[in-house]
Amino acid sequence: MLFLLSNNLLGQTWSNYTTDNSGLPSNYVTSITIVEETIWVTTDKGLASFDGNNWETYFTEDGISSKIINSSILEKDSANTLWLGSNKGTINFNVEDLFITAGIKYWSKNTLNILSDTITSIGIDSDFYKWLGTDKGVSIITPSEVLSLSIGSPGIKLKGNQINSFSISSDTVFHRNENYIPSGGVMYVATDGGGISRFYNHEIDGISSASIVQSTWSGLPSDTVLTVFIDKQNNHWYGTVNGVASHFEHDSKNADWNIFTTEDGLVDNRVTSISGDSNGMMWFGTIRGVSSFDGNNWKSYAETDGVISNNILDIKIDSKNNIWIATDKGLSKLSELPLSMESHSKNTVKEILSLKTYPNPFNLSVNFTFALSNSTKVNFQIYNTIGELIKEIVGSSYAEGSHTINWNAHDNNNETVNSGIYLVRIQTPNMIVTKKIILLK
Repeated sequence: MLFLLSNNLLGQTWSNYTTDNSGLPSNYVTSITIVEETIWVTTDKGLASFDGNNWETYFTEDGISSKIINSSILEKDSANTLWLGSNKGTINFNVEDLFITAGIKYWSKNTLNILSDTITSIGIDSDFYKWLGTDKGVSIITPSEVLSLSIGSPGIKLKGNQINSFSISSDTVFHRNENYIPSGGVMYVATDGGGISRFYNHEIDGISSASIVQSTWSGLPSDTVLTVFIDKQNNHWYGTVNGVASHFEHDSKNADWNIFTTEDGLVDNRVTSISGDSNGMMWFGTIRGVSSFDGNNWKSYAETDGVISNNILDIKIDSKNNIWIATDKGLSKLSELPLSMESHSKNTVKEILSLKTYPNPFNLSVNFTFALSNSTKVNFQIYNTIGELIKEIVGSSYAEGSHTINWNAHDNNNETVNSGIYLVRIQTPNMIVTKKIILLK
C-alpha cells in the first residue's frame, strides 16, 4: 500500500487514504467504526473496510440501500451485525471475514416503520437496543417493536428533532424514589437547538426520559450540540457550535462545568466530533482541523501539518492508539503518538473558577464564595428547576483571589421567591460552574 502523503512531525506519522491509493469508494468520508483491527468507513458513494492490508468495497448491488451513507456502527455480539444509516433508511448486515450479508431494512414506509428515512446517527446501548437519529426525532429498535420519540411525544423530553449524535453512559438515575442503574445505560442524545436529551430503558416502565441538559442552566455554550462523547471514566463531553463543554460528575445540575474555546487553544469553536485515546488525551474535530488536549496543553493539526483536510467529519481511535480521521477529502491516520504526560481527569484540568455556597439549605439569604485564578468578569444567574431565570446579578470585574456576594432570596422584581430548589450559575468568559441551593422557610 502506497500512501498519498506520509509526514513525520515530532515522531508522529500521518498517512492519508484517497480513491487514488486505497479502496475508498469516495473521498467524502462521513463516519468511522472500528472493531478489533478492522476499520469500517462510510462515504457518500458506498461502504469500505480496511484490515490494515486489504480494502473491501461495498455498493448498492451488495444490498446497501443507498450510495449516500451517513453513519455506521458495528454491534459486536453473537450476530456480528453492522448497521448503516443512509438517506433511505437503515439496514443491517451480518459480517463474517469482511463478507457482508444484507439483513433487515427499516424505513418509513413498511411495517418496520421509523420516523424518517434520513438517518443522521446511530447508537447501540448495552441491551443492544438500536437508537436511530433522524431529522424528525429518534426511533428505537427493540427486540419486540420500533419505538419513536419526537417533540410532542407524551411524557418525552425532547427539545430538538434533528438528532446529531448518541453516546451511552453508566449514570445512576433517580426513578420513582429509587436510585436505578439502567442495564442498557443512559443514552445521551445531541440535538440541533434542543440541547441534550437523556433517555434510558426501565424494564417495567419502558423508555423513560431522564432530563434535558440545556444552556439556560448548564455549562453548554450552545443548545446546538453536534456531538456527544462519554469516556471510559464516565466524563461527559459535548461539542457545540460555540465550543466544547464538559463535566466530571454524573449529576450535570450539580457538576462543575468546563468550557473550552479558541481562547483556550481549540482550533475552531464548531466541534463536529470528539474521541479519547487510552493515554487520556482528548481529540476534537472541527471545521478547521483537529485539536488534542491532555488536561493542560493544547495542540492543533491542520492541512499544513499532515491531515488531508481541515473539515473533520468524524474521529475514532483504534486499539493501538492510532487516530483515524474522516474528512471531506479522504481518510487520515495519525500514528506513533507519544504518551500523554498526564491522564485527563478532573484533577488535571486547570481550574480557574470555584464556587461554594453557605448556608445550604438557607432561610433568609445565602452567600456565594468564589475563587479566581486571574482577574476577570463574573456573571451570576439563579434559575428554578424548570430553567426559568429568577435573579440575575449584574456582572463586574473581580481581581484574582476569593470573593463573596450575598443573595437575599428576591427575584428580579424584588419579590420574595418561594421555598424550593434553585440553581446558581457563575460564569466567566472561559468557564461556567453551577451549584444547587435549597431555600427552606
